[in-house]
Amino acid sequence: MAEDLLPGEYVIRDTGRLPVSLTAGTFKTINGRLILTNMRLIFKGSAFQSIVGSFLGGSREYISIPLSSITRVEKGFMATMKVHADKTYTFKGMKGTSEWIAAIEQARLSATGTQLQRQLPPQPPPQPIGPAKFCPNCGSQVGAGDRFCRNCGAKLTA
Repeated sequence: MAEDLLPGEYVIRDTGRLPVSLTAGTFKTINGRLILTNMRLIFKGSAFQSIVGSFLGGSREYISIPLSSITRVEKGFMATMKVHADKTYTFKGMKGTSEWIAAIEQARLSATGTQLQRQLPPQPPPQPIGPAKFCPNCGSQVGAGDRFCRNCGAKLTA
């Protein structure tokens, strides 16, 4: 798996040897491994799909879902998790579905915060407002656009 990671990417959660089924259609499921990184959610089809699949070489299915494209993650019936991104991905037979959902949500928040920090330009330093102005009559400080003193009401000259 380390060879599939991008620079700066690391694994947060992995199903390991416990298979997960991706529902790919009404009558088609693909067994594989689910991996959550700090940048994306990855599904890799495994070699063993069925008795016939073990002779045919298994599934080459590889799905990479960027965390920024995931709009929502929800728990389905029993050990089912639905990930909504460009389309809906349904993963079944998961152990610890609630923990997976929490981990994906946390990773999404972390990834979004990091991306926002990268996208925002640095703020320019604040510019000095100028010398403070004072009323010639009472000496209290007045605003730059004021025409009359707020304290004594005297007319201010430009």
